[in-house]
Amino acid sequence: AVRRRSARIEMPIAMPMLYMGFKGPAARSGLHGLRLETSTSVMLDLLLGETSRLYEELYAEGLIGDDFSWHVQGDRSMSYVMVGGQTPDPLKLERRTLEAIERGLSSRRTSVDVERVRRRVLGDHVRLLDSMESLCGHLADCHRSRLDPFALPELVANISTASIRKYARQMLDLGRVTSVLVSPSR
Repeated sequence: AVRRRSARIEMPIAMPMLYMGFKGPAARSGLHGLRLETSTSVMLDLLLGETSRLYEELYAEGLIGDDFSWHVQGDRSMSYVMVGGQTPDPLKLERRTLEAIERGLSSRRTSVDVERVRRRVLGDHVRLLDSMESLCGHLADCHRSRLDPFALPELVANISTASIRKYARQMLDLGRVTSVLVSPSR
């Protein structure tokens, strides 16, 4: 359970921001942790990614901008997902995002959609090799998790839509989310 469902703070910013944090399970290290993070990232890309219907709608309505994003993190002691960005209407963005996640976790995804996201994930993994900083961070994470740095391509190639849904449900539990609204100072 989360300690507080929501919080509001004021800061010297130009536009309100909304961030939703999902408290995940203790993400065991190794392959289980990688499976948890990867499955959740794939699901979030399907639901909220730049090519998703929801993203296009929210962007067209001006509810989100280019900074709308998510991050999935896990290690041996904890895991979490952070979703959000700047928005003129934080409460509407929160409602629409949580509704989309709830619907998405129960609906079936097409194999075409999943294959598109698989390719993107593999492309992102290959691009790690272009950045010394990203590559070093990845190697350090793999070392701490006792994981083969090149385990991701095989995992992504063999991941099923059922396991994507199963792991994403563990991370995106609507009973374990806290929303933080950051408002401009008066």
